[in-house]
Amino acid sequence: MNFIKKILPPILFDILKKNSFKNKQYLSYKEANLKKLNNGYQNNLLLKNIIYKTKSLKNNNFSNLELDDIRIFVILSLLKNQDNLNILDYGGAAGYYYYLFKKFYKKKLIWNIIENNEFYKIITHDSKSDIPNEINYFKSIEDSVLSNYKIDLVFCSCSLQYSADPLITLEKLISLKAKYIYITRMPLLEKDSKKIYLQYSDLISNGPKATSLYKKNIKVSYPITLINKNEIEKLLFQSYDKIFSMIEDNNAYNFQNENISLYGYLCELKS
Repeated sequence: MNFIKKILPPILFDILKKNSFKNKQYLSYKEANLKKLNNGYQNNLLLKNIIYKTKSLKNNNFSNLELDDIRIFVILSLLKNQDNLNILDYGGAAGYYYYLFKKFYKKKLIWNIIENNEFYKIITHDSKSDIPNEINYFKSIEDSVLSNYKIDLVFCSCSLQYSADPLITLEKLISLKAKYIYITRMPLLEKDSKKIYLQYSDLISNGPKATSLYKKNIKVSYPITLINKNEIEKLLFQSYDKIFSMIEDNNAYNFQNENISLYGYLCELKS
């Protein structure tokens, strides 16, 4: 890199350095997390913006749905006739899917959300008065209250890949023995066992599609762990029968010139 720096103009060297940094593969989640940009998913502005956008959509009664919202109708078709639902939403942020689900499901419901420590602090402090009684927030799967619940559905939408170890996280979720598990928007590898990168995004693009609280934008990055498709299926299908699986978004990501697709799985606990 020093030799390249000598022969390239500074601006071209900066571009090269930036792009190579974005394509860097890390040995561990911990190493990648130390290199995250602008505090990643723990950035307070990012988290407050997600809360703001979710509240905005809720107040507008979700008048304009997105194609991605179709996964809520998958859950509805599965559980619409059941009373007293208890759902665990892993990485559920400010409750976007809860509010959308409640637009159509009018029966009694408990919606449990697991989020990181920073999000938990903000949502339960700054926005506590806005949290419906049906929503419970937890900081970990191991929470003793959560472990005593009879969970009807574990829901993971675009979240497992941002945990420190997706397979261990999934194993813990499986241990809750929910009747159904629905994993969606999950990037998976076809060949390699595991790859860890930093994923870059605009701060204001995180969360649901709605008008941002902020006009000024910054770049953020956070670790993403890509795991093997066969490995996640082996773990999942030990305890669950597949109702369906699908490629939800072909070649959605590209890391080091490798296209990564997003997958979805809806499964029922083995009897």
